[in-house]
Amino acid sequence: MVYKIAEGVISEATAYSLTGSGKGLNLNAKSVLNDSETADGWQITFSDAEHLMRVNQDHYVLYPKFYASVKQEINTKHSIIGLFDLLEDYLEDYSIRDVYPVLLSENRARWNKTIQKAKITTQRSQSDLKDTWDAKYVYNSLDKLKSIKAASAEETHFSKKMSYVNSGTIKMDIYRNTEDRQIISRQVIYSPLKINQLKITDQVEETGQNKETILITTINKKKIGKVKSLYLSPVEVKQLVKQFK
Repeated sequence: MVYKIAEGVISEATAYSLTGSGKGLNLNAKSVLNDSETADGWQITFSDAEHLMRVNQDHYVLYPKFYASVKQEINTKHSIIGLFDLLEDYLEDYSIRDVYPVLLSENRARWNKTIQKAKITTQRSQSDLKDTWDAKYVYNSLDKLKSIKAASAEETHFSKKMSYVNSGTIKMDIYRNTEDRQIISRQVIYSPLKINQLKITDQVEETGQNKETILITTINKKKIGKVKSLYLSPVEVKQLVKQFK
């Protein structure tokens, strides 16, 4: 469940669910406010022979050592967070951007040596063109993600460099050029041991308009204990939000 509150009012509330079928898994996103679909559904399947996970038309080749545990977590336990963790870099391309900052704010053992390579197809929002690009993953001697570089036949679309500054701070430098006229340079400082633990700085360059925008997102985290129900009323959500003030 992801809630968005603006000026004391719940502007959006989305429920994510994984359901199994004979054809694989389906991820659905529905608005809690009006029970309508909020994003295109995903179909997820696994190939044991190739150690492969398919998300719609995209292919993720996993290291054999980790394939079984990933399949168990996602395919058997239906762990939505486990799925989102694995696809962290591509959540924005799957039309669920609201999950990204919340996902990063979690203190989880991510960026382990799991994905070997991937083939991704993205739709440009400003045109009818689609890009298919290959993503290569590089890991350090401790089996932690070091970098990702994705390229199409034309140019590099995505790159990510990880810096493990110390035991309490991780830095990510990300470059995205998946649109005709938009380039995003993102820096993320992740400090899970601090209350103010996540800061995202986006530099958005719109080449056609010669315009540059700086966006800064800060995530604060606080444990609120157990809630009575997964589906909270607007009043309950507002009461939880007040605890942060």
